[in-house]
Amino acid sequence: MLAEENRLVAATKKAALAVAGAAYMKFQGQLAEQQEVIAAISDIVMEAFAMESAVLRAHKCAHRSGPSGEDRAAHAARMARLFVHTRLDLVESRVRTALTAIASGDTLRAYLKALGALLRRDPVDVIALRRQIAAQLIQQGKYFV
Repeated sequence: MLAEENRLVAATKKAALAVAGAAYMKFQGQLAEQQEVIAAISDIVMEAFAMESAVLRAHKCAHRSGPSGEDRAAHAARMARLFVHTRLDLVESRVRTALTAIASGDTLRAYLKALGALLRRDPVDVIALRRQIAAQLIQQGKYFV
């Protein structure tokens, strides 16, 4: 369950470390003065934490629910999948923002290619996921996870 989302969370963590390492290598002692770069790295780290929390909560729901709670576990998995895939767009944007401040030319292209490969994913129909989640909430008449 959520194997691809687990991979994407791990990839986001690696991307955060890679961007932070590239920033340190370029700016070294002056890194503290690069507030926009630090903000981008912080955003990536926060998104990784939030995505991991959503995925872990979905796993916990699946293990806690048992056979009778399969609908609840599937609902939690859909919510986690939606969250991870929508937040990755922000992660990719923040990675590009930081890297363009860190490198240029061929070096920038190499960084972007490597991190693009790391964060590559198959497209997910987020509209269908949102509709499924909404239908489940309307059917239940309340918000639940």
